[in-house]
Amino acid sequence: MNYGYRIEYDPETGKPVRRVIDPVEGEIVREVAHRLLAGESASSIARDLTDREVRNPRGGRWIGGNITQMVQRPAYAGLRVHNGQTLDVPGTWEPILTSIGDWLRC
Repeated sequence: MNYGYRIEYDPETGKPVRRVIDPVEGEIVREVAHRLLAGESASSIARDLTDREVRNPRGGRWIGGNITQMVQRPAYAGLRVHNGQTLDVPGTWEPILTSIGDWLRC
């Protein structure tokens, strides 16, 4: 759960305090989800992001399949995952995709 979020650290101890939505990357995640829900292909979105020089989580070019997998992550809906299972327990972070119904349709 890195892309779309950044970690805030305690200024005195340097320990991580919380995850917050990164204003730029969080909007990319929202944009991608909305475009997929509108029926646009993941390949088309990947080409557009690459053309706009928006880098993927690893700093490279986007790939359609990775885009689809990215927005399906439960963490973006504020849900916890344990041993590969999505739990019906909210996370302690703000969800990027606030409509769980929309998230599930991606």
